[in-house]
Amino acid sequence: MSMPMNSVIPEGHISAPTITAWLAVGTYLAGRTWHRRDWLRNHALVGEALAMHTNTRRMRTRPGLTWDTLTSDAGMSRSTMADRLRWYREHGLLTVITTGSTPATRKGNAWGRHDDARGNLAAEYALIVPIAALKELYGPHWDQVLGLYDLPVEADEEVPWPVETIPERPVSAQVGAVGDETRTPTSVVEVGDDSPTSTGDESPTSTTTTGVRVSSPTAPWPRHRTVTGRRDRVAAAQQLRVDDMTLRHVPGRELARLLRPLFDAGATLADAHHAVNVHPVHGQWTHPTVVLGTGRWRDRRQAKRLQALLRARVDAWFGSDGQLVATLPSQVATAGSLPSERREGTP
Repeated sequence: MSMPMNSVIPEGHISAPTITAWLAVGTYLAGRTWHRRDWLRNHALVGEALAMHTNTRRMRTRPGLTWDTLTSDAGMSRSTMADRLRWYREHGLLTVITTGSTPATRKGNAWGRHDDARGNLAAEYALIVPIAALKELYGPHWDQVLGLYDLPVEADEEVPWPVETIPERPVSAQVGAVGDETRTPTSVVEVGDDSPTSTGDESPTSTTTTGVRVSSPTAPWPRHRTVTGRRDRVAAAQQLRVDDMTLRHVPGRELARLLRPLFDAGATLADAHHAVNVHPVHGQWTHPTVVLGTGRWRDRRQAKRLQALLRARVDAWFGSDGQLVATLPSQVATAGSLPSERREGTP
């Protein structure tokens, strides 16, 4: 029988508000110290494997989870899995509700003489987070932030992507507003100089309301065109900096480098913008200004934190095999148009 949750959560910790927040805190804590790339990859895989087998209403792993299932889903050896689980426990992200067991240690099996076919059961864990880490990651009002903005989008909700226009600022903040292909007026601040007639495309550079000079591409990069080659990546990144009030704080070439895995996977500019706003599994990401604060973006340390945040969001779209873990919006739209095209071509 499982113990009550309140009795196992240590002081200074709370039950994870959401899976997204729990994964974000885990990534943040792992990023505070240096680790090899393969260590970080395995760390992320363990977190995703635990998330797959978690009751999200109670924030605890489901009873009956075996070591074989856990190691198979994460794609690693048992010793590596045990090492990463120990890291999660030591850093206040997991606490044991019920210890693991084997056929030889479970009651009713006559010390292993009877096989109950349940295998080696893993411990039942509660997903928790340190309050101090939440304050560092989400700010002093982390409770309000997570309650308002960090809830994942429900499956039956209609997400305004990629073609629906947004007539007003969305309730759940994004890195930047979704592009308005119909030129419908929105609450997005247009990029340009102080002249009321400027559109931001009349000169190679424009000064934004945040004081950041953004180099505009000579011609706007189409949001739904695939990006191939280094020159295209840089041009697409510059266009994204023009369109987005947060991403413009990342240098164009650095942004192109961060988004390269998406572009190499066939992503359009709109896909890349979507990927840094939406987790492939758990829904809407928290706005970077909520996570990092609105502070001095010209500060080198703050800029590096923003780049690290974007890198983590891009990495979340790829599995250990380097393949996308979810379809991109343009791929969904293309797949949806195929049947109609075939019907039109049928005599």
